[in-house]
Amino acid sequence: MSEKKEKLTYGMDFYSVLKKYNKTLWAITVVAVSAIGFSAYQSVSIYEKSAENIYGITEKGNMVPLKKLEDEEGKKIQAKANIEYFVSQYYELDSYTMKRKRERVYWLVGEQPTKVIKDRASKGYFDLFMSMQGLKQTAYIMQNTFQMSNEDPYKASFTVRITRVNGDKEEYYNAKVNLVLEQSNRNYPYNPYGYLITNFTEELEKVVSEDMTETLKQDEAKSNDSINQNPKTK
Repeated sequence: MSEKKEKLTYGMDFYSVLKKYNKTLWAITVVAVSAIGFSAYQSVSIYEKSAENIYGITEKGNMVPLKKLEDEEGKKIQAKANIEYFVSQYYELDSYTMKRKRERVYWLVGEQPTKVIKDRASKGYFDLFMSMQGLKQTAYIMQNTFQMSNEDPYKASFTVRITRVNGDKEEYYNAKVNLVLEQSNRNYPYNPYGYLITNFTEELEKVVSEDMTETLKQDEAKSNDSINQNPKTK
């Protein structure tokens, strides 16, 4: 009996060993996860610092951080989109959308442009679309005339080609526009791009040509070529 008891006391406790290895495994896992997390943090940190220290060249030839250059380019894109939106609300009209667009356009302009637009309204510009059934007006910016400054507040000038259709009759106008854009609070859907027009002038003239079809084709081609990302090779 004594020999039996002696044998039973020899050897290792299976559960104690397993518990010991389990703790070791957990320790290795924690260290590995911590090392991976620290490496990821270091990689992201190094990337952000390197991005801030990469420089680009502006149109004026000045060197600025690439991140700032991208932000400025993004703002210009938003400003251009705001101008396109303003043109669609102010110039593209018909009897069905006139009232809604007239209300929305006031959200895009400041005090001075509001006076200009209200003066046109008092002269019956908007009422014309209500009194003449079927009267429709479309418009687009002639991109080859578009110019905009590189700094906020953005100063822009361009020509809007207006087509006024009444039955079979078509008339064409050019509106030479100058305006200033300043950053404002976004208000969807009334001011989705967050810019306010603070100064606005326009000169409206009728387009008269012996061959209007050819004139329109040429003007549209010039406008499209100026924004074509893949220009034709000679």
